[in-house]
Amino acid sequence: MNKDETFELKFGLPTYDPARPSVLRNGEPCNHPGCASHISHPCEGCGRYAAGLRSGPDPQAVNNRLVELARTHATVRAVLMAAIVRGWTLEQTFGALSLLLVRENEALTNLVVREIGRSRRPHEQG
Repeated sequence: MNKDETFELKFGLPTYDPARPSVLRNGEPCNHPGCASHISHPCEGCGRYAAGLRSGPDPQAVNNRLVELARTHATVRAVLMAAIVRGWTLEQTFGALSLLLVRENEALTNLVVREIGRSRRPHEQG
């Protein structure tokens, strides 16, 4: 059992995904277009970075993608500005960004749930 399967079992995720081939050599891309060029996020086809040539994301590629996102996403922009002003490390920046995005996602989910509850008519509630 590889470490991905251990993680999947621990968190109750599927242990087999037909889109992820079981045997691919490092450097050999899967069928997903662009598999070898995935350096800031895992390939959607096989879950590897750069066709298995990297063990994780390239920090500079992630940073470049965040700079692009900061143009249109206020939370990303605020975190990157704080990181620059306060001299945060990449680890501190990514940690703060992760926590803020989780909080933002939870707030949005709660808002949607409340709105759905309000929109129900009395005869539809059981």
